[in-house]
Amino acid sequence: GQSLVATTTDAQGAFTLRTNRTVHQVLVDPMGWQHEVNGLFDSSHDFALDLRLARNQFSCLRGRTIGETGQGERGLRIQAFADAGRVASTVSGRDGAFVLWSKRPVIHVLAFDGVPRMARLGPWRADAEFDLDQREHGFMLVSGRLTDAAGEGSQGAAVFGVAAKVRPARPTIPDGATTRDGEFCVRVPRYQTHLWFFQESGNRQAFAEIVAGKRITATLGK
Repeated sequence: GQSLVATTTDAQGAFTLRTNRTVHQVLVDPMGWQHEVNGLFDSSHDFALDLRLARNQFSCLRGRTIGETGQGERGLRIQAFADAGRVASTVSGRDGAFVLWSKRPVIHVLAFDGVPRMARLGPWRADAEFDLDQREHGFMLVSGRLTDAAGEGSQGAAVFGVAAKVRPARPTIPDGATTRDGEFCVRVPRYQTHLWFFQESGNRQAFAEIVAGKRITATLGK
């Protein structure tokens, strides 16, 4: 249960761990895997961590990132998320191809190159193949105004894109916030159907349905 030492594998997968303590477990964790290998490891001989022996514990997600022109997008960072956060990461290669490995069900996948470019909603609990196509899975701008019960602009409310008209169990980083006049403009994935507004002062919230190309108005309530 105590971390002793950490290292990173090289291009061939080789690694060296140096410690003056007995090692009972090795944790392989490139990006949220938390794959544990038990044993009693010592310096008397080298050992190999063969992930093929644990293949039944992993799911493999394969696909391509496709831009607005219909061509594969190379060099995009692809990240997979579960309930507990990020669980896998890779970079799209030639023709936009990518492969993600995860030990936990994946809720959604995001592709970005400095700013989010594409996002697709799961879940995926087993091996699967799918594409991230910007023409279908890209982001959209949503703007509008949030008011209080008196019709005045509500300042400083956090704005979240959500996939259903339900308050998130674990709110993430807001997509934006309202200005002094209650105005907002946020960039959200196309699969999200509603905006959720939350103002910590007074614990007030509001929902509004997203309609492509339409300005949104919402009013805070309890």
